Amino acid sequence: MTSLTGSTAATLSGTVAPPTVQAALLGSVVQIATLSAVWLRYTSVASCIPDPRGCWHDPWARQVLITLTICLSLWLLSLRTIRSKGTSDPSIVDRLWSILPWLYCWHWYGSAPTPRGLLLATLASIWGLRLTANFARKGGFSGGEDYRWAEIRTWPGFDRGWEVFNLLFICGFQQLVILAFSSPAAAAASSDVPLNALDAAATALYLLLLAGEATADRQMMRFQTEKYRRLRAKEPLGAEFGRGFLCSGLWRYSRH
Repeated sequence: MTSLTGSTAATLSGTVAPPTVQAALLGSVVQIATLSAVWLRYTSVASCIPDPRGCWHDPWARQVLITLTICLSLWLLSLRTIRSKGTSDPSIVDRLWSILPWLYCWHWYGSAPTPRGLLLATLASIWGLRLTANFARKGGFSGGEDYRWAEIRTWPGFDRGWEVFNLLFICGFQQLVILAFSSPAAAAASSDVPLNALDAAATALYLLLLAGEATADRQMMRFQTEKYRRLRAKEPLGAEFGRGFLCSGLWRYSRH
């Protein structure tokens, strides 16, 4: 694992055997099919099938088309490293997790402005900007491949089925998941219910949990910074830093 604080080789063994590439691909297909079936059955996406041009006038259907375009674009972009590394690098997907959700929310708010839509877009932006800043502070935007993908390619069969897994799960399903957990903002954009006490309570709870998450992240950053300082200085790590991972403070209850 790598970050701006330092790096540690991933030497721990998993408690269960990794899935085969066939199982992983099947799981990806099932998950994509489930989301597609729900959206086709219960949202305006179904209207895109007879007339795709008509989707552009519906905020939700338009966003689905945009997200599908993003999926394909990310996959094509990930292929750029095949010539130099012999494999694709989909790490850009990880760098968009904290950026795309609030952009989607503002898209829906801009399409149909409502007080509730504005509230959701604002809260999503606070979450996304905080997470993006934390990711950048740890070196997430400094380049290089995410260590997890290199590890997964060592699993049985993934050396042969990697590019299909990359398309279906990494660049495909993950983008659809981002769209799915952002979708309440699309519903808010079409709601004419006035903001009420429940909205205020939910907003207060959201901000409280967000503050807790930020505090836990700062605790982890301080821990890792001190751990790698001791390693570089060849100082004793002691019991706390010898474990390699923070197990105290708020992080103990807010691991994410």
